[in-house]
Parts: sequence; structure tokens; C-alpha cells
Amino acid sequence: MPAALRGITRSCPTFTMFKLRAELRAHTTDVRGVASSPTGQIATASRDKTVALWDKDGLEPVKLLRGHDHFVNAVAFADAERLITASSDNTLRVWDVKSGECTTVLRGHEGPVCAVAVLPGPQSEKKVISASWDKTARVWDLISGTCLTVLKGHEAAVWGVAGLPDGRLVTVAADKTVRLWNRDGSQGMQLPASHTDVVRGVVAGPNGGFVTVANDSAMVYWSSDGAVYSVGHRISDLHDGSYIYSIDAREEDAGKWTFVTGGEDNAVRVVEADLTAMTPPACIQTLMHPGTVWSACLCPGGDLVTACSDGVARVFTRDPDAVADADVLSTFEKAISERQVNTRVIGGVDVSKLPEVEKALSTPGKKDGENKIVKTAAGTADVYMWSAAESKWTKVGQVVDNPAGPASSGTVNGKSYDFTFEVEVGEGGKKEKLGFNRGENPYAAAQRFIDENELSQEFIDQIAQFIEQQVPADALRSTAVQASDPLTGGSRYVPGGSAGASTSRGDPLTGGSRYVPGGGATASSNRGDPLTGGSRYVPGGSGVPPGKLPPPRKLIPHSNGIVLYKSTDQIERIQAKVSDVNTEFAKNGSDLALSQEEATVFGASLMPKLKTRGGAVSILDNEDCAIVEKLLKWPTSHAFPVLDVARLVISLPTGCAYFFGSRNGEVLADILRHLSADEASAPVYIMGCRFLCNMFGNRVSGTKVLSEQETIINAVASAAKSSNRRARETVGSLMINYAVSLHEGKASPGDKALVIRTTANLITAGEKDEEVLYRLMIAMGTLLCSDEQSALKGVELGAAAAAAEAAPLSARLQQVATEIATLIAS
Repeated sequence: MPAALRGITRSCPTFTMFKLRAELRAHTTDVRGVASSPTGQIATASRDKTVALWDKDGLEPVKLLRGHDHFVNAVAFADAERLITASSDNTLRVWDVKSGECTTVLRGHEGPVCAVAVLPGPQSEKKVISASWDKTARVWDLISGTCLTVLKGHEAAVWGVAGLPDGRLVTVAADKTVRLWNRDGSQGMQLPASHTDVVRGVVAGPNGGFVTVANDSAMVYWSSDGAVYSVGHRISDLHDGSYIYSIDAREEDAGKWTFVTGGEDNAVRVVEADLTAMTPPACIQTLMHPGTVWSACLCPGGDLVTACSDGVARVFTRDPDAVADADVLSTFEKAISERQVNTRVIGGVDVSKLPEVEKALSTPGKKDGENKIVKTAAGTADVYMWSAAESKWTKVGQVVDNPAGPASSGTVNGKSYDFTFEVEVGEGGKKEKLGFNRGENPYAAAQRFIDENELSQEFIDQIAQFIEQQVPADALRSTAVQASDPLTGGSRYVPGGSAGASTSRGDPLTGGSRYVPGGGATASSNRGDPLTGGSRYVPGGSGVPPGKLPPPRKLIPHSNGIVLYKSTDQIERIQAKVSDVNTEFAKNGSDLALSQEEATVFGASLMPKLKTRGGAVSILDNEDCAIVEKLLKWPTSHAFPVLDVARLVISLPTGCAYFFGSRNGEVLADILRHLSADEASAPVYIMGCRFLCNMFGNRVSGTKVLSEQETIINAVASAAKSSNRRARETVGSLMINYAVSLHEGKASPGDKALVIRTTANLITAGEKDEEVLYRLMIAMGTLLCSDEQSALKGVELGAAAAAAEAAPLSARLQQVATEIATLIAS
């Protein structure tokens, strides 16, 4: 019997297909977890911080549980009376199902709690196990509400936990490992390598074994001889290369098991195994959804409940009499069929060369979930998926193009221009229109914009070069053309990006002398400055002869090193801001306030050492660093100047040695806590991400930032979606650093895939800022160059589509997109 099975599909005469029974709508954002009680009641957990309780056949929640301060990630019924929820607020809560009241809060984890499972055992000794980003799992006594055991051993976030019938415990983690523990938490044995990527879920399985799923798209069944566990069966590419986020299992009959998995490919896969017939597990049905499926649960009565990123939980049934009404089914199927698939996901689709729909769909699929693109009678391209259970092709999407258009023509102050742009000026996000005509000198247009908006003359170069990057090359006067900078195209105009000299009116781009987080920071590189390329165009300086364009150089892979934020000209302002907040805490008698002695060390020792003095490197004492450690415990609402200090501290060898040597990198948990907090502001996002960028500048912290890759990328998700452009730019810098480090370190394709996926998703998620897009494109393209596997994986992950979507925004984006297309085509 083969140990490895690749996306195998078999027919199952006794299998009854799941059909939609109901849609449960109560949440305002992603449903992350689902569970079913012994009596059939359903619980749904959401990123909207609530948990909804539903009766077995109800379409409206009977209770909405509120109490968590952050996302609710997972939920489990201890029994028919008690419910346990796990949250990103670092706690678990125990709820009385009947009253809807929280009876106990389980505290102890130092990071978001992402999974919870009930352990087998008598009702009087009911225990649960939880998993957290703090790299531990904990066993809790539900009666006393105390933590019985802390399981330590993983080197990254623990993503899944399960209890086995013999009392042993299983944990899976972002370090790609599976660990087995005794009931008392001892031994922590790491099992043989079975997955090539982050392991996301685990559930108890047949004959005392268990089943794991991972980001490598594989499902692995572990069998036991009573003492040793080994891989019994493996289904590779169960979700066609996409991440698998969850798994559940149930023994339907003696020796006959059903497994369900949820993944980022918008699908639930139903897998069956008949141990009595010695048949291997095989996928027998694929249930498509309108969004990512975060979790799936098999109910005692035979139903299946799913948690989807579209904010809806869905119940599927095998009972023909319980299937939803035709209008509900039609609406659901329409939502799936209208899911748009970009043409360039597969490197570009020439519709004229696609097979006709009737002919293409006359041939059965080779496996459940197989996709096929066909040409319709209307000349469009549709995507169909094969259902092995129904033996038919079902439409699941339409291939579309969605290019972003260039700047449009318009008027500024009553005058018509060929191109107009909205430029953010000064504080508060105020925007002003900048106009430009074909053939006009960019410097003349820049001067006009400065005069009209009373800006500092300091910014004329940046504004002119912003224009040069935004308009087509044929719209520029030849005398204004110069070589583009590798990341900013020659100091792309970033209002507030540097602390320029102020005018008599005050600097509208930095707000005068007020401390603006990041306003005076400079980005540097270990091999030249990747943000300016060390060759910013200065009128009258040497460079490209007028009217003569240099040959374009390759933009990928990125060759100018990592992006570091190692200096600032705002030390005094940062110090004043920290001191003001500290004074406020001291007046209120808060333990967060620095003592008089600590305040003296901060002002007289630490801050002066952070000033840039030519090439000199300051030496920090442990006492200096300990102050920063204490300041990082401040609430996120007051943390941005502290984060500014922290990113400067770790850019120094002694600061990095303290935090990532003697303190074992514990500071990272504080940084990620601030970045993930609901109250995080744009300055927090900017400074937190700059801290992460600076971790790449030292070997010790660099190892840490790479090992925590997935946890970190998850933590900056909110920053990546921020309305603040500079916050998103800094996330782009972080992606570049990951890309360069993984590329040069010859990391595995699996490690590179997460960054490729993340950058592609961010590019296609509606990002319109050219600078942000450029950084993301450079990061993505660098990894696509790494090896053939990464290039192929990039196509699957939407890299080609992302590049094509961003290309029309500027000439340099077009160049990167062309290089990516050429790479993939080769």
C-alpha cells in the first residue's frame, strides 16, 4: 500500500454528498472557528471579537457572546453546558452555554491563543489544551481554572493541539515540526519530519493515531504501534498547493472515518478512509466557498459546518430532505461562480487558443477539484471545477483583466492639464492636486505646485522626480530624463519622508518642529542605499547626457541589499515625547512610569548615544537597554516614540546583543503585540516595521526574524492594510528584506512561498500607491528569480497576475512586470 498519495480521488458508492443546508450570518468579518456540541448546537468565532451560539436548526443566533478584547480565533465545546474560546487578547474564556455568561478567564499565554481542544477524560476531570504564538501549549483544568502544564519546546508559534485516547498530547507549530508529549507534559518528543512547511492543524484519528495538515498542502496520517508513531499515509497537494488551515475527523461507522480540511483555496475537502477494507484515505468531495475556509467541523448528527473569510458560517448536510431551498442554493452557487480569477494567474490567457466549452467539458476530470479554463460562446474565459462525487464540471469563476489606469487628465485651479495627481501635503492627510502637461519641464510643474501650496523649496527635486515616475516616458521632455533609482526612481516624492529645512511659514510637510514619527528617519542599506540608489538626480550634476537614455538595468533580483532604518535627526523630539508620556504616567501613580534614576539614564545616557556621529558606533550598557525593555511594556496607544527608540537601539551591535543574545529575543513579542493591537496607529505600524527591518542587519537578530517569518508576516497584516501610505511602504521594505535574505541564503521554496504569496496578495488587494507597489513587486520578483520551483510556485500563487495588475501604474512597474513575465515564460 503506498505511503504517499498525491491528491488521489476515488469513487465511493456508499458516500452521500454534502449539500448546503443553511448560511449562518451574524458576524461582521471573518469567521475563524466553528464547533458543535454533543446536542448539535453550533458555535462560531469571529475576528469581530464575538462568538455566536446557534441552535441546531436555527438561522438566527440564540446568543452573541462578548468579552474578548481581540479576534476570537478558535472555539470548542467542553460539553453541552460549557464553551471555551481562544483569542488574540492572549486569553481563553469559559462560557456557560445556557446563560451566555463568561464563568472563567484563563490567563497565562504571552501571545495570541490560536487553537483550543478538549482532552479525553471523565466529566469531573475535564481539561483543555491551548496553542499560542508564544511558542507554548498549555493544559488547563476547567474546574479550577488553573494551568496544569506548560509545554515548551517548539521554536515558533504553536498552531494546533490535540489529545489522544491514551492521554498523550500532540502539538504542531510554525517550526514545521510535530511533537508528542506525555500526559504530564514531559518528554516533548519531536517526531520525524513529515511536512516541508508550517504545520497548521492536528486532530486525533483512527486506532490511537492522529492526522496533521500544513502549509505544504499535505495531509498526513500518523499511525502507532503503541509506542512509536510513524507516517502511515500521506495525501500530497490535497488543496492543490494551497495552505491547509484546519482539519477535523469523525468515525462515522466502525473503521470508517471522514476527515474535512479547510484551506486558502476557498475549498473544503472531504476525505474518507475505510480501515475495514484497508483502503487508503482519499478525497471524495470538494466544497467551494466564496472565500478562504479557516475552519471546518463535523457535527455529531452528520452535518458539516464551515468558517469562511466572507463572514458567513455554512452548514452542509447529507440528508436530502434538509437541503436548503433552491433560492438559497442559487445565491450560494452564484457567489462562487462570480469569484473572479485574473487572467495572468497562469501567465496570461489567450482566449482564442482555449478549448470550446462543450468539447472541453465532455472529458471527465482526473481528480476532484481539478480546474479547467474554457472559451464560452460569448468569447469569455470561464473556470470550471470537476466534482468527482457528482461526476460533473461546475463553473467556479471567470477569467478577467483588471488593469489599473494611469493618472487622468483634469483641472487644477481652473486650468486644464494632461495629467493630474493627488499629493498628500502637510499634517492630517490633506491632499492637493498637481497638474502636468505633455512636454512640460517637470521642474516647472514642481515649482508651480510649490508656489500654489506654499511649500518649502527643499522639495522641488522630489516633486519633479515624482512627476517623472508617474507619467509615460513619451510625455516628458528629453532633458528631464535620467536613470531611475532601484526603489524610488530617484527620490520619489514622499511628503514628510525627510526632515527638510523649514520656511518662514513652517514646513507643511513635517508640521514645523513638532515630533513626527519617522519624519526624519533615513533608510540605509548594507550595500548602498536601496531607497535612493546613492545616485539621486540633481539638476546640473553629472549624469545622463541630455536626450540620451541609458540602457535599462535589471531590477530583479534586487541587488542593493536590505533596507535598514538606522538613524534619525529627531532625537531631541523623541526624547521629549517619551518624557511627556512618562510624566503623565508618574502623575497617575502608574507602575509603568520610569523611576527618577531610570529617567536620568534614559535622558543622560541612552538618548545621546543614539545620535548619529559620522561613522562612530555608540556602545550601549545593559542599563540603557533595560530602560527600553521597560518602556516597551507601555500600552500601544503611547508606544510609538518608544518603538522609534527601540529600532535605533537594535541597529547598534551592543543593543542587538542585549535583546537577541542575553534576552533571547523576548523583545519581539512586545513589538508584535503593539503591531497587532486594535489601537495601533500609523506611527506604531511604521516604527514597529522599521524595528523588524533592522533585525536583518545583525546575524543574531537576522536568524530570529527569519525563523519567525510567518508569525511576523501575520502580525504586520494590519499595517499592510493601513490607510497610511508610509506604513504600507515600510511593510514593503520588510518584504524586500525577507526576499533578499531568503534569496541569498538559498532558503527552501517553501520558505520563499509565504513571501511570494503575501506580496502577490497585497498587490492585488487594491493597492494603488506606486511606491508601495514597487517595493512589493521587487520583493516578489527577487524570490521568483531564486530557483525554478519558486518561479513555478509563484505562478500558482498569483505572482504573474499581481505583476500584470500593477504594471500600468508607472514605467518602472512595467519593467518589473516585464522581467517577471519573461522569467515565468522561460
